[in-house]
Amino acid sequence: MLKTGIMMTEKLKLHVKAVLFVGLMFAVHRAGSQIYIEKGPVGALKGAEIMIYGPDLSQMVVPYARIKGSPFWKDQWQLASLYSEDKHIGTVPVKINLVTNEIHFLQNDQELVATDENKITAIIFHPGRDTSLVTAAFMKDLSKYAIDNRDLNVVVQVMNYGKYELLKYTNRKVSSADSLFGTQKRYFFKDEVSYFLKSDNIVQGVKKLSQENFYELIPALTTTAHRKWINDNKINFRREEDIVRFLNFYNSQLKH
Repeated sequence: MLKTGIMMTEKLKLHVKAVLFVGLMFAVHRAGSQIYIEKGPVGALKGAEIMIYGPDLSQMVVPYARIKGSPFWKDQWQLASLYSEDKHIGTVPVKINLVTNEIHFLQNDQELVATDENKITAIIFHPGRDTSLVTAAFMKDLSKYAIDNRDLNVVVQVMNYGKYELLKYTNRKVSSADSLFGTQKRYFFKDEVSYFLKSDNIVQGVKKLSQENFYELIPALTTTAHRKWINDNKINFRREEDIVRFLNFYNSQLKH
């Protein structure tokens, strides 16, 4: 076992699979048609190849390196504490795959992927090796909290803490386009970002970042005092960082 890692025991029930055996499916839209990209079992991501399936069911092998960008939230390994509900599973170097919503981690210098059976519900990143501090936090599988029965078995970033929390879901997809002279396809990652508001164990989708939408989700924002603070601090509800600023202020007021 690792002193600061995930113990490979039945008690913790952390079953893992090597990246070698992970099959990934990506959806790509092109000129009104759809193609599918499947990662082949070729070891680590850097050396992997993918199979392209077109509308005519033709196929070709493309090196993974030809896809511009990265599937990970951060390319560098970062120390993170993993939790299943309120149970601490372990603390290991982690990378989050935004394409597959999988948690990659290092065990004895080997890259592994946690399975759904691990029931990881929270990933807390730390600076360096200081586990007393938090640099970023993510949650996984919030389906039971969704008021519209939405499937939220995905990794979302927690942008702030408090009674009202802004959650950010980055759906990283693979897109394609013709090269300059149309001789070959270019493949690249493209993000689709959506937001949710979590409060009292209820998760609601935010249609779009706007003042009207947040006034609807949090009716108390329409009070004169809150409107004044919003105006005085030039809060733009179309900007993620401004919403975080306001929610931090609003949550602090609820404590009194």
